[in-house]
Amino acid sequence: MTEQPAVAEKEMKTESEGGVDVGNPAERGGCAEEESPPQPGAEKLSGDTEDETVHIDPVEDALNASETVRDMAVGLAACAAVFAAAGCIFMGAQWYRWVFGVLLGACAAGLMLRHLYVTIDRALDMDEKHASKYMKKSATLRILMAGAALAIGAFVPEAFHVFGVFFGVLCLKFTAYLQPLTHKIIKFLSKGR
Repeated sequence: MTEQPAVAEKEMKTESEGGVDVGNPAERGGCAEEESPPQPGAEKLSGDTEDETVHIDPVEDALNASETVRDMAVGLAACAAVFAAAGCIFMGAQWYRWVFGVLLGACAAGLMLRHLYVTIDRALDMDEKHASKYMKKSATLRILMAGAALAIGAFVPEAFHVFGVFFGVLCLKFTAYLQPLTHKIIKFLSKGR
């Protein structure tokens, strides 16, 4: 019972000083060494121990991001070509409307992909509050891009098939899921050069 008042007195003392008592390191089960300050360019990942600091090279990170966008652009073109070819088989005499619709949708998807890349790049340089607002505003703008492409397809039906435009825009979703596969294929094909 004599320890409880001492503990309560110790807690009151640390609260009144505005700090938190971490106690003796041996009592906590830790070591007596102090933590070294984080190094610039180093980032802690959740679940990592103190010894496992990940160093992120900004140049390498930018190259990885541009490779991902390149992979998705190639995948977008391939997906649009597959949808255009499939539509030609089923559309009969109106095949050109389908192809133009898929091309319009794929162009809109390409613009959306580029906008997403630039948005993420800019948001990473902002603080959390402004980045969140900026990302929401940018997502709305990308939805409007897709809506504009679909509206063009709907209001000019003699040139564009609206479902072709829809599938062209949808190519962006497929290429996002297929990006790891596209990356492996591009890496394999460029290995021989």
